[in-house]
Amino acid sequence: MKIFYTLIIALFINLSSFAATYTSVADGNWSTYTTWSPAGVPQPGDEVIINTNVVIDDQYTQQGYWSVDGGSITINTGASLIAGANVIGLLISNAGAITNNGTLSINQMSITGGTLTNNNICNFYSLIYNLDTLKNYGTILEVDSFYTSGAFYNYANASVICDSIQNDGFVQNDGSISLIEMYNNGTYNNTGTFSFNRYYNNDYFNNTGTVTSTYDATNAGYWICSDGSLVTLDHSFTNGDTITPPSAHLIVEGTFNIGHNFINLDTISGTTSGHFNVQDSSYNAGIMYGEFEFCDNTTTVISAPFIDFNTGTIASTITYCQTTEVAENNYENTVRIFPNPAKTNIFIDTDKNIKTVKILNNIGQVLIETNQNNIEIRLLQTGIYIVIIETENSIIKRKLIVE
Repeated sequence: MKIFYTLIIALFINLSSFAATYTSVADGNWSTYTTWSPAGVPQPGDEVIINTNVVIDDQYTQQGYWSVDGGSITINTGASLIAGANVIGLLISNAGAITNNGTLSINQMSITGGTLTNNNICNFYSLIYNLDTLKNYGTILEVDSFYTSGAFYNYANASVICDSIQNDGFVQNDGSISLIEMYNNGTYNNTGTFSFNRYYNNDYFNNTGTVTSTYDATNAGYWICSDGSLVTLDHSFTNGDTITPPSAHLIVEGTFNIGHNFINLDTISGTTSGHFNVQDSSYNAGIMYGEFEFCDNTTTVISAPFIDFNTGTIASTITYCQTTEVAENNYENTVRIFPNPAKTNIFIDTDKNIKTVKILNNIGQVLIETNQNNIEIRLLQTGIYIVIIETENSIIKRKLIVE
């Protein structure tokens, strides 16, 4: 008899450990029995299928999180799962899984062990915290902060719009990522489109797609601009970081456009398919080698290397675009700065109407800005500066020596 009762108890414990399957049959709260078939309330570890509009309430949350602990949630097409009052987010753990084919709207998503697959629309208003796997085939919107040390796959035709991303893991973008700023401390492969205000690469970035920015980018790691790829930065680009030890290497095999200033503190190399274009000042204190084409569209020098400031090493195999020499020759006799070298004042002699005059140091900082042709420079330290003169129909650059 004792053996019989022991077997019954063991069977009950074993059956109770299996996950139940719940399917939503009505719009309503998660904790409402009539929302589900069979009637009941899904618990962490259960298999949940959502065919209606379900609101996660806080009755069964832990510290504001609903846990998908070893179970799964599938949101089907036309259905939705949204957070109710006092619900912070969802937690995927213990090989759990969420698959969204409808709409998922939650404040925070945490993936510590498992997979989130999005095939339609996800709104994560505050945070994505990914330590495992996130796969996006659809659209992820309105994310404030996105941290990943796991794997994030953004597939073709998929899109992500957020404020910031920090990657300490692996990112594969074949779709579109648009953000304000990103810090990459892992591996990032971009074959799609990547747009940002600011980007800091501290590890490995391979671009075979399109990169655009409205402000600055810094490379302190390994950045490959592959053959056929395009990088267009509206503002400035720095290769190298004065804070960390020298380890930056930019490889130019595609087209790399810089709308403002360029500073190289470490290593740049490239092939014959590479084109590197700078609109304003250029400064090299590192090493540039290979066979890529370098083009400073407003250079201040008239012989190779056509770089405004060069205190580093530039290989003779690098080529230069013809426009640098043509531009310099066309403006050679239209603008004159004297005296040069100077100590207290300079005078700009030109037959054109001056709109602005900027005097920059060797890292592109604007120290003086005026629209006058008689400029006091007595506060400038001894050294070499760039003078950028904007007239009605041209921008002219000249080198200034201050004694």
